[in-house]
Amino acid sequence: YRASDVDPERLESSFAMAKRAAGELLHGLVATQGDHPGVVICGGARLKMEDPRHREDCELAIRAGESVAREGFSVHTGGGMGVMHYAAVGGRNEQERNPNAPRVLGSRISLPFETVDSPCLDLVSRHDYFFTRKAVMFKNAAGAMILPGGMGTLDEYFDALRFASTSKEPFPAPLVGEIWRPLHHWLKEHADGPGQRGYISKEALDRIQLFTGRYAEIEATEYIKAESAQRVARFHRNHAAGNHGPLVHDIFGSESDLLRHPEFYRADVTMVWDFLEDMFSTFRFLHGRQGPAIGVIGSSQATTEDAHLHFADRLGSEIGALGLHMLAAQDSGLMALAGLAARTFKSSETSVAFLDRAGNSFGPDTHLCVMDPVRRAGFLKGTYGAVVMPGGIGTIDTACETQNLINCGKIDYSLVFAGTKYWTPFKEALQGIAQRWGYLSEREVAKMQITDDPSVAISASILHSKRFGRAVMESQRRIPLPVLSPDVFSA
Repeated sequence: YRASDVDPERLESSFAMAKRAAGELLHGLVATQGDHPGVVICGGARLKMEDPRHREDCELAIRAGESVAREGFSVHTGGGMGVMHYAAVGGRNEQERNPNAPRVLGSRISLPFETVDSPCLDLVSRHDYFFTRKAVMFKNAAGAMILPGGMGTLDEYFDALRFASTSKEPFPAPLVGEIWRPLHHWLKEHADGPGQRGYISKEALDRIQLFTGRYAEIEATEYIKAESAQRVARFHRNHAAGNHGPLVHDIFGSESDLLRHPEFYRADVTMVWDFLEDMFSTFRFLHGRQGPAIGVIGSSQATTEDAHLHFADRLGSEIGALGLHMLAAQDSGLMALAGLAARTFKSSETSVAFLDRAGNSFGPDTHLCVMDPVRRAGFLKGTYGAVVMPGGIGTIDTACETQNLINCGKIDYSLVFAGTKYWTPFKEALQGIAQRWGYLSEREVAKMQITDDPSVAISASILHSKRFGRAVMESQRRIPLPVLSPDVFSA
């Protein structure tokens, strides 16, 4: 891009973010090097032993930490209180019984309302960005155990499922606890099966395991141990050879084999350098566009039989007719159809662009990201709000990650879910978590807006975004808004 194409001040701000993220990623990767493969124990920060609703789950977390450490895995949590603390307590209990037990690790996210570290951690890495935190947590992971929690826990769960779907080796991530049964049922409903084509493949469905009952944590640990045998063997081989590279070498979706480097930490440094280069090129592409856009997320595997094709076509047509910019998370499926419609009906003010993964087919308006977290960070950076159409694990993962960032106050953003038949059971499952267990607040669940009307979806994503207002003022142009229905204001 020519220098005149990019606002230097905005670009410098984005590059500064990329450098900060790369710095904390490298620090976390190096700091958490260990002699044992780990199991990431995910769960909510709001659990308290003194709350009768939570006591059983707190005891479950302690037993889970003990069970994981007893099998020779290091316990790696989010470093905070709640489930994270009680899992660390279990790991510390096992250390007191066995001096050779693995370390207990934590990766903390900086939030104003979560400032206390668990006192049972041997080491803590600190992060401003959720995506670097998750990368460090899963670095030496043989698997993950998903205990009761809220939106942050769901974000980590679907990240683990996405890792499993792109990895060459099994990456087990079982759900543990009765709290997850409605979610498990919803996922199975939308999977491939006899006479129906779902958004979740049969292979992905096989990885979605639920354990309940008195010995659920033991059964889940045994499942992780059996499924992760290849990963554990590779970890010990490379550790014996002096190679401390990440066990999950494809954690970023990179095709390169980072374990080929025998030098200590060489793989970590190489990964971070590739990450920084990918971030710089992605931000450069985004700032070469005409301004913040409305984001579009959805299935990348849609066919002519997909019931939501009509919505994607109408959504793209209205974006183009209104002269809005559009940025899609991938150039395929429902997103590609929306982009095609926006191009067909676009005004002179409209631009359509895609962020896609390296190796996929692409057009002239597509930027290829080598690492998947970079693609998603770039997507959020380049959009002021997004419409989420139905999709599989990748779509749900992106939606949960974005909703978690909104709930935590990390981003000024608006997310609208398109497809009441598809998304309403998911919202009802979250309402159950909020009402029965209190791991989510009613206010957080209410933020999930669901509609079948493209005009309402576009309007809601615009009205709730300060970034959109700033973009309009900076461009000094009038953008015609869709006719606003009462549904928008009630949402």
